[in-house]
Amino acid sequence: MASSDLLIIGGGTPFYDDLIHMLYFSFLVLAAKLFKTRTMVYAVSSRHLETWAGKFLTKFILNNADFVTIREHESLLRMQSLGLKKELHVTPDPAITLAPVEQNVLEKILDREGLGV
Repeated sequence: MASSDLLIIGGGTPFYDDLIHMLYFSFLVLAAKLFKTRTMVYAVSSRHLETWAGKFLTKFILNNADFVTIREHESLLRMQSLGLKKELHVTPDPAITLAPVEQNVLEKILDREGLGV
């Protein structure tokens, strides 16, 4: 972390009511702050946040990130309801930037993984 320029928390659904999981991400953000490493939360989603700890830690993480993007409206509303000081930006899921592969390449990949049809 000390030699990193940027910590990115991204993809998937990293924010939900699992205390150990949320403490892990909080620790990463805190370590980034201690080492003066910028932090970005990139194209994330969230599940329901019902517990006090889940809401508190999510708010801590997002408020301490330098830049936050959320990938869909429902998660944006969920995050905004936490009373963040941070501006949130909506961005599409990064998967839309993936180039499609030829059908024969796809079939080879599926076969190799035991998923052939």
